[in-house]
Amino acid sequence: MYVLQNKMTGEVIDPRSANFALSPADFGADNWDELLGQNIETDLIDGYAVIEQPLGTTLYDSKTATVIRPATREEAIESANAGPEGHILVDGRKCYVA
Repeated sequence: MYVLQNKMTGEVIDPRSANFALSPADFGADNWDELLGQNIETDLIDGYAVIEQPLGTTLYDSKTATVIRPATREEAIESANAGPEGHILVDGRKCYVA
């Protein structure tokens, strides 16, 4: 999965999210592979680089570490941005994605 990572904070964003709706063509490329490792700057974002980041695919309960269900892409990104433990709230329940 290709994401944009802030070079200063480490924050990860999905370039295809509704907030950005970016595609490789926006940067003169045919696919994200061509942009891997390059710095990305547009009017919307500044100081980000394209990285390939394996995100977790399973949502777990933080207290019991039991599997809840497959994680959504949004949950995986939110968990990746939530610090070392990756705890997020999903339907009022403390969870993490791994």
